[in-house]
Amino acid sequence: LFVCCLFWFVCFGLLSNQSLTMAKKKKGGKAKKKKSDEPSEADLKKIESLKVFYKGYLKRVEAANDKEIEAITVAYKTAIREGKPLVHLVLDGVAFHDSETSPSKLEILLKSIQETGYRFISELYLWNVRLEVDDITALATHVKTRLDLKRLELMGCTLESSAMDIFTEGLGYNRSIKNLKLSFVNLGDEGLRLLALHMAQNDVLKELTLHRCGITDASGAVLRCYLPAVALQSVSFEGNQLGFKGLEDIAPAFPELEVLKEISFQENGIDVLDPADMTYLKDSIAATCEHLKKPTGLKTLNLSFNNIGDACGEVILACLKERKELGLPALKVMVGHRMRSELFEAIASAGKAKATTGKKKKKGGKKKKKK
Repeated sequence: LFVCCLFWFVCFGLLSNQSLTMAKKKKGGKAKKKKSDEPSEADLKKIESLKVFYKGYLKRVEAANDKEIEAITVAYKTAIREGKPLVHLVLDGVAFHDSETSPSKLEILLKSIQETGYRFISELYLWNVRLEVDDITALATHVKTRLDLKRLELMGCTLESSAMDIFTEGLGYNRSIKNLKLSFVNLGDEGLRLLALHMAQNDVLKELTLHRCGITDASGAVLRCYLPAVALQSVSFEGNQLGFKGLEDIAPAFPELEVLKEISFQENGIDVLDPADMTYLKDSIAATCEHLKKPTGLKTLNLSFNNIGDACGEVILACLKERKELGLPALKVMVGHRMRSELFEAIASAGKAKATTGKKKKKGGKKKKKK
C-alpha cells in the first residue's frame, strides 16, 4: 500500500511540473534572443576602414609637419572603444591654422577622408571656427562629390567674403545633403543670393536653417523666386531682418508652394515700433494675407516674436476664417504675444485642423445573423 501511494504521488508531481512549464511557455511565448554586444560583421568592416583612415590621417599630418586635431583623436578612440564606426564629426572652436603660413588642418583632414576611402561620416559639424579661403576651398571640394554626407552644419563660423562663392558653388554640386544649417554665419544678402543661385537646381535638400545671418528685406525678391523652385520642406530665417517689406515681397510665392510645408520668420523685425509705421505694416500684412487666401501647400507660417499688434492680428484672423469658408486646408499662423490674449487664442484656434468625427467600429461586436 505504501509503495502504491508513493508511486501515484511521484506521477502526480511530474504531471503538475509539466503543466506549469507548458503554461509558462504559452504565456511568455518564445524567449527573445539577447542582442550580442559584439559588433556586427558590417560594423567590423567599417571599423577596419576607420583604422585605415586614421592611420592615413596621421601620416599626412606628419608629412605636413603639423599636429593632429585633438577632436579627431578623441572621436576615433571613442568609436574604437564602442565598436562602432565614426559617423558624426564635431569640430568646435578648432584653430585650423597655427600660423599664417601653416597648412590648413581642415584640408589635411578632408583629404585624408577622401583618399583613404572612408565613406561613413554622414554628419559634419563646424562650430565657432574661422574659415580661411583654403579651408573653404577644401570644404567645397569635399562636399562636391560626397554621397555619404547627409547633414552639414556651420554655426558661429567666420567666413571670408571672397570665399562665399566658392563655398556655395560646392554646395550646388552636392546631391546628398538633406539638412543644411548655416546659423550665426556672416552670410548677408549677397551670400544668400549666391546660395540661392547655386542651389536652384538642387532636389535633395529638405531642411534649410539660416538663423541670424544678416539677411535683410533686400533678399525678399530672391527668396520669392527661390522657395517655389526647390524641394525644401522646412525653412527657417529666425533672427534676421527681413521686416514687413521682405515678407510682402516673399508672399506672392505662397500659392506656388507645393513641397514647402513650414517657413519661419520668427524675430525678423516685422514690428510696430512707431505708430506711424502701423499703416505700412497693416497694408503689408493685408497684402500677405491675400496670397494666403489661395490654395497652398504651406502648413505653418511662423511670425512669432514680431510685434505686429492687434490691428494686424485682426487681419490675420479674418484671413484664416475666410480660408475656412473657402474650404481650404487649415493653415497654422504663429504670432507674437503682444496683442489681446483673446485675439491671440482665436488665431491659434483658427489654424487648427478639424478633428476627424468618424466613429470607429468596436472590435468584438456582435456578428450579424445570416438570413
